[in-house]
Amino acid sequence: MDFLPKNTSIIFKRSIFAFGLLSIGWVINLIWYKPFSIDHFFEKMFVQYSLRHPEFLTETQFLEGFGFYAHNASLNNISSAKFAEDMEEVKKAFELLRSYKRSKQTPQQLLTSDILDYYLEKRIFSQQFPHYEFPIDHINGVQVQLPLFLHQAHQINNLRDAENYLNRLAGIRTKIDQTIEDIMIKEIFEAVPPKFMLDCMITQIDLFLSDSIQNNFIYKDFTNKISENEALTPDAKNELLYEAKVEIEENVYRAFHDLKIKLEVLKDNANKDVGVWKNSDGDTYYYNQTGEHMTLDTPLFIIQDWATEEINLLQDEAKQLITESGYSFHPDSSFCHIMKKVGANFKFKAKNKEKLKKEILSKFEDLNLVFQKKQKQLFESQFDISCQVEFMDRIFEKFWGLSYYYPGSLTDKRKATLFLNLELFRESPSYLLPVIGIIEIFPGYHFQRSISNAQEDLPKFRKFMEFSSFKEGWQNYAMDLALKNDLVEDPMVQLGLIQWKLLYAAKAIIDIDIHTNQFTREQAIGFVKQVTGLPTPIVKAEVDKCLAYPGKAPAFLPGKKRIQEFCLQNREREQHPGEAEIALLKQGNIPLRILDKYQSFK
Repeated sequence: MDFLPKNTSIIFKRSIFAFGLLSIGWVINLIWYKPFSIDHFFEKMFVQYSLRHPEFLTETQFLEGFGFYAHNASLNNISSAKFAEDMEEVKKAFELLRSYKRSKQTPQQLLTSDILDYYLEKRIFSQQFPHYEFPIDHINGVQVQLPLFLHQAHQINNLRDAENYLNRLAGIRTKIDQTIEDIMIKEIFEAVPPKFMLDCMITQIDLFLSDSIQNNFIYKDFTNKISENEALTPDAKNELLYEAKVEIEENVYRAFHDLKIKLEVLKDNANKDVGVWKNSDGDTYYYNQTGEHMTLDTPLFIIQDWATEEINLLQDEAKQLITESGYSFHPDSSFCHIMKKVGANFKFKAKNKEKLKKEILSKFEDLNLVFQKKQKQLFESQFDISCQVEFMDRIFEKFWGLSYYYPGSLTDKRKATLFLNLELFRESPSYLLPVIGIIEIFPGYHFQRSISNAQEDLPKFRKFMEFSSFKEGWQNYAMDLALKNDLVEDPMVQLGLIQWKLLYAAKAIIDIDIHTNQFTREQAIGFVKQVTGLPTPIVKAEVDKCLAYPGKAPAFLPGKKRIQEFCLQNREREQHPGEAEIALLKQGNIPLRILDKYQSFK
């Protein structure tokens, strides 16, 4: 029996057609115009940014789950024209964000809107200083960033991935040409790196070029990845290796050589001055940078007072701990001398390079077991904080300090990696290894990222957006947690934590002095060494970060203080330990100006 009207099929088809038109209209509105929902706008923002930055897409592995891989053949376009286009997109997004009615947003949407509004406004405001930042530096310049990116982010699972890797090798020429163009533009505006920094970059390029093709960092990486791949035939592997060899010798090497020539020319016009004070309107630029990193307008003299007070308290704590550990020292001995004397008693046992690697990795494995156990005790949580550990290649180890953290992918298919500096650890007290583990892994930076990444309802861009005051503030707060909760019971590791906290405070002071009071690099190194007692190579690497990124080092102080206040305010409401900290970290990085508006997070 037929209970439906005879024209049912016509009605059904018209309904489908109408629904199709509505769907097309919704998609067009989502992509090209204003999305109806602000949540869709947040996702649109993340997707648009990702599509403009193929390297970011590879790092996050955001699109692979949807079957898209074409971006893995490209590198970021860093030309001045592309930068101008990106800034126009930022301005459009800022206007669109403010068009959404706040009265119709949920508390979580309002928080996301505030964070994004703050970020976009700062990006727009920073354009009054478009040519002040160094176009390249020795910590994260293109000469180190490109090899590291290929090594860490570009995985090879099949022939397509291998060919995409080769396409990226071909694209290195263009990216380095764009870097040289940026150097030339900023040279006009006197944004020239200091002479020592240029020497470092030239050394890095020399190290990269000096190896035979078989020992070249990129070629070895490509070789290792395809040799481990069972999906490729022996003939395919040989052909790919030949193509990689040709590409590196005829394209990559030449591009790096051209960059070296440009840096050598630049060096002729550079001087030893290291602060931004030397640039026209440098003071205004520095105040803008400190405000951007601190995400608050805290006067610089207050930052220096806080840091000085912290140094005095920490040195007293360290001396007491040293005395309780059975060491004696003359009352007139400098803190640097005392720490050097104590540190000399704690060295890694292995002298051979390979044995030292095994000793360090073994200690780190033991440390990870402690971290997993303590996570349950401190926070009653069990987030995945697994992290790979590798040793730095020689093109990185002279300039990166004791460690360098490379984040994992959004999907966690690629784990985060902590790079350790074997040569520096050989010269340093062995108790600094657990200190680096605490700062970088647990309960430090990696733990912080692991929690925010695990939140499925958190907009994706909030999982990656970082603010120095929150990031650095949490790392310093993590050291406090480790000390107060006996995360590591060894008193010498506790001494190392105090020593590293002294490093943070000393860097806050010299950052300001370098960029506003014409402190030299040598003066800054001497000051930090006297305050911390750390080995000179570590001090140099840490001071140089202040020179490359003005205004960043002081940001930890207001960040730590605000995080402390937030957790203390919420501790009375806790049903279990660490609940306040976890609730905060679930929100990702938050500018302090925004965090001040919130008493708690549910």
